[in-house]
Amino acid sequence: MNNKLTLKLHEKFPELYIYEISFETYDGWYDLIYNLSQKIYDICKEKGYEIPIAIQVKEKFGNLRFYLEAGYDEVYDAIDEAEKLSEITCEYCGEDGKIRENHGWYLTLCDEDYEKWLNRDWK
Repeated sequence: MNNKLTLKLHEKFPELYIYEISFETYDGWYDLIYNLSQKIYDICKEKGYEIPIAIQVKEKFGNLRFYLEAGYDEVYDAIDEAEKLSEITCEYCGEDGKIRENHGWYLTLCDEDYEKWLNRDWK
């Protein structure tokens, strides 16, 4: 994810992103990660929980992976939901997508970005 979007997440959710982690995804998942972060804050506020600390956020095999030092069942349920949404959200542009494979590499992409990926014609 680009530096500007990374900084926005760190500034908006400082307790969650206490470590200066990078987001190992393309920009298309920014809204997905932002909404998950907000949901984690909302759950913790409602339940009186401490905000958990994120230790890694990345893409693996075309899916979002969101790791915490520790958490709560409701938070892990929210993470599971976001990870499922990542399977149908283009990592590159945020539009509808699906998991694609090319020579053992997996990404979740829309049709247009999939063609660009196959032709090595990224924006």
